[in-house]
Amino acid sequence: MLANASPLSSVAENSFHEFYADNFEPRSHYRLLWEHIRRIGQGGLAQKSREAHLALNTEGVTFTVYSEQSEGIERVLPFDVIPRIIPPLNGPFWRKGSSSGSRRSTSSSKISITNKES
Repeated sequence: MLANASPLSSVAENSFHEFYADNFEPRSHYRLLWEHIRRIGQGGLAQKSREAHLALNTEGVTFTVYSEQSEGIERVLPFDVIPRIIPPLNGPFWRKGSSSGSRRSTSSSKISITNKES
């Protein structure tokens, strides 16, 4: 029964990707970011990641990892340069009765999202 099952297909069938829709096109609320990433390329994105890491380290946004062998290693707090974009509350991602939707709508009501290019 499980011999014919493909682990990757079952994961893909049951997974949700925030950035891409099922047809591998960016979701509408990620379209401007996707176009920007395509313009700056992988090298530009890597440079932004290095700049963010340096800024966080310079500003002291760090934590210390302790072990029995050493006094502690200071690390920069992990940071993703690709932001999570929360679509408007009236969009297709908000479902009534969804526990995650309820949490998201409560927190997103406190967030103002604007398009700075407008």
